[in-house]
Amino acid sequence: MSAAINNRLARRSGRKLVTLPNGETAKARPWDTAVTPLQLALARGHRWLAMLESGEAKSLKEIALVKLSTVVT
Repeated sequence: MSAAINNRLARRSGRKLVTLPNGETAKARPWDTAVTPLQLALARGHRWLAMLESGEAKSLKEIALVKLSTVVT
């Protein structure tokens, strides 16, 4: 048994999206529209590593103190 399904693949923000013949598409997944905690942590880690490598911060303790002072004020 076989079935034929008419569909079309389109790229949206670098992702493949299946469009059905009637033009209907699937709803966006939550992690496609909002930043997840894991993505935030990864971005922070990259930023902190860049701060250490550029000499902007001398240690992780210094980064933590700067981060703490911006949260308090």
